[in-house]
Amino acid sequence: MSLPDFKEKQILFVYCRKESDNKIKINNENIALLNDGDIVNQLSAHKVFAVFVVGETSLTTTLIRKCREMAVSLFLLKNNFEAYGKVIAEAEGNYLLRQKQYSLSENKELDFSRAIVENKLKNQLFLLKQAGHVSSDKEKEKLNVLEKKVRNIKYSKRATRFRRQLDQGIFFFIFL
Repeated sequence: MSLPDFKEKQILFVYCRKESDNKIKINNENIALLNDGDIVNQLSAHKVFAVFVVGETSLTTTLIRKCREMAVSLFLLKNNFEAYGKVIAEAEGNYLLRQKQYSLSENKELDFSRAIVENKLKNQLFLLKQAGHVSSDKEKEKLNVLEKKVRNIKYSKRATRFRRQLDQGIFFFIFL
């Protein structure tokens, strides 16, 4: 795991009370804590580095499998914090690709961002035209203005100008 990945991850501590029926499971790629069948709290599994479970609880096999797949280590602790079980996850993946991704200059990042946003906006414009949602003259005029903005995205030299153009494009699609 690279340092930028590690900085973004969180360690999750779950304290399970004896009085209630506790269960930890995966719910739409979120680690969810259930007390007496109700979801009390949940956190995206993509943001978690390790889960420390203190106390008595039930774990689902899906949780264990997903933790291993998403490189999340799982530690089971007694109430006195003595460890009695663990599932250690190994971070796999193309570390060379991640290293290259994190070593990009701000200009290269901006170039990639521009290309992605430009393609998304062009696709949305194409879909709007194909679906026939642009019928009135006012809407066609707005569409032409947006097409100009999309063409100008590639000429944005600074990130602030690019963000402003992106915000205007998003605003257009919301109120079309």
